[in-house]
Amino acid sequence: MEASLFAKTVFGGESLKPDYNDIPYAVFSIPPLSVVGLSEEDAIEKTNGDVLVFTSTFNPMKNTISG
Repeated sequence: MEASLFAKTVFGGESLKPDYNDIPYAVFSIPPLSVVGLSEEDAIEKTNGDVLVFTSTFNPMKNTISG
């Protein structure tokens, strides 16, 4: 993302800035935590309350028997 915006800015004459709102990140802790996008409060504020919230759990398969 940043490389293409840099090229468009330097070689294309467009002054563009990256949008970091939808970049996922994770915190490797107990319990584990990961986030993608806006917080629920920020999303409600930006969309006047028209927000869908999804959650999910991850079950590691390290010690399972497969086959």
